[in-house]
Amino acid sequence: MRIVLFGDLHLYQLAVWPWQLLGKRLLGQTNLWLNRRNRFRIDLCDILAEKILSLNPDAILGTGDLTTTSLKDEFLAARKWIQQLRHACPVHLVPGNHDRYTFTSARQRYFERYLSDAQDIGFPYHNTLSPNLHLIGLDAAGPRCLLSWGKLGNEQCRRFDKILNQIPESKEHPLIIMCHYSLGSPSNCHQEPPSHGLRDLPQLTKILQNHSRPILYLHGHVHEPWLWRPDKLPHVIALNAGAPVFTTPRFPMGQGFWELDFADPSNFQYTHHALAPDNTWQSESLTPPSETGLSATLQGIT
Repeated sequence: MRIVLFGDLHLYQLAVWPWQLLGKRLLGQTNLWLNRRNRFRIDLCDILAEKILSLNPDAILGTGDLTTTSLKDEFLAARKWIQQLRHACPVHLVPGNHDRYTFTSARQRYFERYLSDAQDIGFPYHNTLSPNLHLIGLDAAGPRCLLSWGKLGNEQCRRFDKILNQIPESKEHPLIIMCHYSLGSPSNCHQEPPSHGLRDLPQLTKILQNHSRPILYLHGHVHEPWLWRPDKLPHVIALNAGAPVFTTPRFPMGQGFWELDFADPSNFQYTHHALAPDNTWQSESLTPPSETGLSATLQGIT
């Protein structure tokens, strides 16, 4: 089975009405004009979709932040982009904090209305990608007045633990968990501040510690693709999707996306694809580190 993972797309709209700039969106739009619009190459989104579809995936997973300031037009653009993928295979998404950027967008459930395949069942959701491969989607995103931390909440954690207990505890039933927020940062990568992280991470970690099956935890939020084994969770591999069209010196045409090939119940193959300045795609295969705490080295565009 082949799975494609992409992260923070951050589609944006520069032209907004003055009444759309109330609250936190004023800060977001200011950052967009001064900084973000120069780093996110949304003109590359069609090239990205074309490459994803060329791999003939069986499923596509997205870890949130498809929008930038939760404007309705941003969601419409994101839905149009997602629809071309959904014509090829199932697409499963979780929301990011930018998809619930304002209290209005959260209250009116823009993410559920325009993007989510879980709008009728809520979070956490549980899907079976193949007879022995399970996917659980978590929602830690919500509008914050200034900061960008996330929280699952006690009730969602309780339901999540209940779902885990219903899945056979066996290496023959590996599990993919998808949430916008990370399980922390590898010591050799960018360190995420508490104001940007998951408030109830200790509670989530404790739940994961109680289940010894192989777990692949997929997230975004931190714009840096990485692959590591988190501290205190040796049975968990955490994969940061990165930001597909976010340009950095290491990824001058965007951070690309991941291809996950599921060969057998205990073996995933991890390949990262990124666009080079000559518009060719470079691919790099990685092996998860055997020890906790460190990320496997991703070279980037060479």
